[in-house]
Amino acid sequence: MNAQRIQQWIMEHDDSTLFNVLYIGLALVLSIAFGLFWLVAVVGVHAMLEVFRQYKRGGSWGFAITEMIWELKLDLALILFAFVLAIYLEYIFGLAGLAAGSRVAAQSAGRVTQASNRAIMWQRLIRGFFLSLDDIGLALRAVFARMRGKQPPVPAENAKLAAADATAVASDEPVQSSWRSSYSRGTKATLGFAGCCLALLLVAPPIIGSTYAEVLTVLREELRPLPE
Repeated sequence: MNAQRIQQWIMEHDDSTLFNVLYIGLALVLSIAFGLFWLVAVVGVHAMLEVFRQYKRGGSWGFAITEMIWELKLDLALILFAFVLAIYLEYIFGLAGLAAGSRVAAQSAGRVTQASNRAIMWQRLIRGFFLSLDDIGLALRAVFARMRGKQPPVPAENAKLAAADATAVASDEPVQSSWRSSYSRGTKATLGFAGCCLALLLVAPPIIGSTYAEVLTVLREELRPLPE
């Protein structure tokens, strides 16, 4: 019975208030306090839950992974955006001599300054502010809808998926991939946003006058579980 309850919770985790509060809270607090590693880790846990749910829907691991990417496309886009902020904010702060590289050099020389520590704080606060805008908006909409005794409006694409699932169950046909459905404006905006972030990552070295190895070093430093 416990296993059935756990499976049912996983299948319906997106509708759980507790899950959404923990998901948004942990992603924001941990990423701001410690770094991007924890944002990636929290989204990774959500991804595993989503893969399990989609596997139960479609019965195929390939289907489950592609549907997970679809369901978490905004989350993944925000991770790319966080990487963009890490690289370009590093460059902007570096112009003022306050980037992580300058900070490491100062530490090795025994000259850690309060200004460098403030730079770290501002980098994380700016990144956290941008990352929180979408999640806060979705959370507030869900809270206000519950206070009014109504459910948040179901996007048209989700309604189509539900109808497709019901049809597939009735006819024993495979569930159609969400990637083949018609895209809403929000979906197009999300995919465009992810594409822009990916493009900014790819062209970062020539823009900031760096190399791909140095960019990867910045990301590797950001992905440390605990700051030094």
